Amino acid sequence: MSEIENAFEIIRKGFNKELASKLRRKLIIEYFIQGEKDGIWSVTIYNGKLQIIKEKAVDPDIRLRFSSGNCLLRYYRKEFSELEGFNSGCLFLSGSLTLLFHYYRIIGFKS
Repeated sequence: MSEIENAFEIIRKGFNKELASKLRRKLIIEYFIQGEKDGIWSVTIYNGKLQIIKEKAVDPDIRLRFSSGNCLLRYYRKEFSELEGFNSGCLFLSGSLTLLFHYYRIIGFKS
C-alpha cells in the first residue's frame, strides 16, 4: 500500500459515523498531493457517509496541499503539527478553519 493509501486508510478507520450524521451540510475536502505519486483526491462527508475518490472536488470547503505522500502520511500519523507543516513547506491549507476542525473531529484526528 502506498503512503497516500495508508493516510486515507487512517482517515477511514477514524471516521465517526455518529458525528458525521450530525453534520447539517455536505463537507468537501480536496487533497492535492505533490511528488512521485501526485494527484488530487476528494473526501466528501454527507448523510453520515464518507467517500474518498481520486478526482478533483467541485467547490471544496477546504483545500489541503501536501508536498508529498510521505508528508500526508506523517501528518495523519501525528508526527508534526499544522504549524510545523506550514513552516517546513510540507502542508498548505485554504478554506474554513471551523469546518476543518469539524472534519478532524469526525475522522478522529483531533478531539
